[in-house]
Amino acid sequence: MKPLLIVAALGLPLLTLAHGQETKVPCRIVYVPTEQVVVEKMLEMAKVKKDDDVIDLGCGDGRIVCTAAKKYGSKGVGVDIDPARIKDSMETMRKFEVTKDLVDI
Repeated sequence: MKPLLIVAALGLPLLTLAHGQETKVPCRIVYVPTEQVVVEKMLEMAKVKKDDDVIDLGCGDGRIVCTAAKKYGSKGVGVDIDPARIKDSMETMRKFEVTKDLVDI
């Protein structure tokens, strides 16, 4: 029964939002950036090409998508729940000199 309780507890904030009650919950996600050498190897192993779309859920500072765009010419989307990481991603895009189409949900 414990796993069901955990799942139910995780769903409560979503139910609150679904009923129109907005709550402010601080982000408690631990961010550990992936080293650039690891990013390079992951993209190499994935055999990313120009025609690929790279999607990174929990993108952090966006370096995987930005590296794929810069090095391979691919398009990509980075998604993160933490507003601080979104700001980091925008800075990474500027550093890598890649363009953006930002979608704010």
